[in-house]
Amino acid sequence: MLDKSRIAKGFDPAYIIHFTIGKLVDGVYKTLDYGDETKFSSFPGKMELEVGSYRVITGMRGSNGTVYAKLTHFEVAKGKTITVPLEFREPTAQQTVIATLPADIKLFRESGAEATITQLMLGKDAAMVAFMEPGKEPTKHLVESIRAAKAQFEKWNGSIILVMTNNQTLKAMAKDISGGFPASCSLLIDKDGQALASIKAALKMAGRVEMPLVVVANAKGEILLTSTGYKIGLSEHIVNIDCKKLSCSQ
Repeated sequence: MLDKSRIAKGFDPAYIIHFTIGKLVDGVYKTLDYGDETKFSSFPGKMELEVGSYRVITGMRGSNGTVYAKLTHFEVAKGKTITVPLEFREPTAQQTVIATLPADIKLFRESGAEATITQLMLGKDAAMVAFMEPGKEPTKHLVESIRAAKAQFEKWNGSIILVMTNNQTLKAMAKDISGGFPASCSLLIDKDGQALASIKAALKMAGRVEMPLVVVANAKGEILLTSTGYKIGLSEHIVNIDCKKLSCSQ
């Protein structure tokens, strides 16, 4: 069985994202199938495993993207019950500033009213700006990831700004996020792709960018994270960014 006594209170690790169990087969560890993102609390108290050699990998992602992993090897013998501790290394890496968010970025509400990222961040420590493609799989995965982390996002004290290309795609996104989404979310339009072009220039990105493009900045406009396409664990990564340690707000 897996021992949870060393897991921090309130932390419910998810399989694949935070830990995996692999069996040694022909010299290679094969990851056992317990479903993607299955919470540890859903695992049985005792697990039936075949006789053999096993490895547990645990990992926590730091605010700068570094993954702090720990490997535990164990043997399963016939008729024997063993306890394997599920241990996690605490992230220690400091967050670094990647670039500065352009001050002249303009976005627009469905009504046509102008809105700046600075206005949308009032009273917040940070903002997550995500350029989305409603209907595309990577965008769908990000939407579900944010919905699943609703409680963490609402504690994070940051604005969630989802950006579309026009009113039609904005309405499609509004439908996608209805129900169970963080209250701090705003839907905006990037007319003629000017906001995207400005952010790409700040990040020195050239050519076509895989969507969704996600940028996290603190209240001073310092960009702390960028991501293209959907990545497992992205929402967790975002809410683990502690902007206050970089004097994001006074």
